[in-house]
Amino acid sequence: ESVLKTILITFRKAFPHAIAFGSIEDIDLLLIGSREKIPVDFETLGRRIKNHEIAADLKRIGINGLFTLLSTQIFDTDGMQRWAGIGPTNSDNFPLVEYKAPRGFFHNSRVILPDRYRLGEGNTLLADYLRINQPTAEELLEVARYQIGSGITRMVYSAVADALEIQPGHPEALKQMADLLVKGKNYTEAAGVIDQLTAAGIPEDELLELEYPVATALAEKVSASFLRKPDFNRALEIKRRLIEIEPEKSIHHFQLGQTYERMSKYREAARAFEAALEVRLSGQEEETLEPQLIIHKIGNSYLEAQDFEHAAYWYGRMSEEYPDEPLGPSMLRLVYIQKLVAQGVAPDAEILRQLLETNTGK
Repeated sequence: ESVLKTILITFRKAFPHAIAFGSIEDIDLLLIGSREKIPVDFETLGRRIKNHEIAADLKRIGINGLFTLLSTQIFDTDGMQRWAGIGPTNSDNFPLVEYKAPRGFFHNSRVILPDRYRLGEGNTLLADYLRINQPTAEELLEVARYQIGSGITRMVYSAVADALEIQPGHPEALKQMADLLVKGKNYTEAAGVIDQLTAAGIPEDELLELEYPVATALAEKVSASFLRKPDFNRALEIKRRLIEIEPEKSIHHFQLGQTYERMSKYREAARAFEAALEVRLSGQEEETLEPQLIIHKIGNSYLEAQDFEHAAYWYGRMSEEYPDEPLGPSMLRLVYIQKLVAQGVAPDAEILRQLLETNTGK
């Protein structure tokens, strides 16, 4: 952070009127400076940004309009001065950046840039633009889509909420709001938005994908209740329906297995995970889940069901097919230890030594 502040202080010394823009996740910082105040004509800027070559170039980095471009500004002149503060400048006689930057790179340190200057406290170009222009719902959603990668959840949420204020039943805005609420674990609110989405007529698979984590979370909320038992039936219905719609996606079978796990129905979970592995190895989809992970879930489900033979088979298969994966032999030993315990045999030191010295645990 001290290196970046030195760069900004040095830049402002040469160009007193400076502003800064960031890329997605603020990986890059673009500085624009002038010795005099930088005038901005939004009408001219809007025309230029629609130029075919400029528009194509900006689209490559996810910017599809003037409003989105303006939303990437991080510092106005005053905000940059306040954040950088007072400090030394970089010069040929005192090359501080050349000395400090490699150390920061070596330590893989990253600067977390503030968001307050680009939002409420900033005198940014976006703030100037909004004084004379009313954004459309589509422009606000475009900003939300772009800023999702920046990690500034507050800006994304505000953009989506404003889009819904302008156009309350907008399907994409409702979908993004539901997704944000799910990620924020506000499941009750998310359920209300999903009810609105049902009436908005979005594709069934998209609606079900949004509803699944909500149904699962709401069921889990009562898992510690003394009065009610968790009901995962809706989550099961959703995953079964998604399997009907998209049978080529292993993730649906996998999440069906996870739901059965939550219900302590381990044999059903194992069969769902086996189906996920079959789809995953069939080559019908792009790689999403590692086969080793699925095999582990199958073996562990059988182990929880105390079906030691099937558990041993799957962990043995993992050991043979993925010899560099240490989990297979380790879990195989655990299977045999638990089998002995279940049979009433107390493993003594000699048995444990033999298990540890073998690769298969047999």
